[in-house]
Amino acid sequence: MRIAAIGDVHANASALAGALEVVDTAGYDLLVLLGDLLTYGPDVPETLELVCERLGDARTVLLRGNHDAFYCDLVDGKDAFLGGLQDWVGESVTWTFERLPADLWSELHFQDEYLVRGLIFSHATPFGAGCWEYLNTAAEHERATGVIRERGFQAGVFGHTHRTKWYRDLNGRGLFRQRRQGLLDRPAVHLLNPGAIGQSRDTSNPTPHVLCLSVPDDSVAAAHFCMRGFAYDVRGHVDRVRTSGLSPATVAK
Repeated sequence: MRIAAIGDVHANASALAGALEVVDTAGYDLLVLLGDLLTYGPDVPETLELVCERLGDARTVLLRGNHDAFYCDLVDGKDAFLGGLQDWVGESVTWTFERLPADLWSELHFQDEYLVRGLIFSHATPFGAGCWEYLNTAAEHERATGVIRERGFQAGVFGHTHRTKWYRDLNGRGLFRQRRQGLLDRPAVHLLNPGAIGQSRDTSNPTPHVLCLSVPDDSVAAAHFCMRGFAYDVRGHVDRVRTSGLSPATVAK
């Protein structure tokens, strides 16, 4: 089974189009969008149009991220969460909501988690719906891989941190691996993050990536993964952000 996973899009339609081109070229049986479709970027309707087009294919799964939850709340008339956001994030959320096409948003069907072939997919963690904790430190990854193991799975695929990573844990001893491809060997438990295509925070390698997995039918054989990097019109995206009407302070973030 060929599985592709795309991380946080954040209203960057150029990056999403580039990622989808990678997915189509590689071929896939399942496409998982890890959530956070909007905020920060300027391409609100364009991003949702691309996503809705993919959701017309039964092979595509859309997961709910914390930013998706923001807009679900706003559509329902709930805005109390805005008071807990940093000013620049709140400005971007409000700006985005003012431009949110209601017809396109209503076509989106979010899931909080997707389970397939020994893999857990969710936006942020394996800890359950609505848990938006960040997995950054070794201790946080160790806890996450422990939960993945306890739940009877071999690997988890998450976004949220905007940083690509591969963490391998064997018998409670984990290690971050630097390679962009490898085997999800057993009995180790693995955690993968393809990073954010729309707003990378990976200073060591800001190139956006698509995670491609090859998962064998044989439950004994190891799955293989590869982080496929791609280029898109970064300058054009930055120019669109600068001319979007967002405040200079928010644009600078």
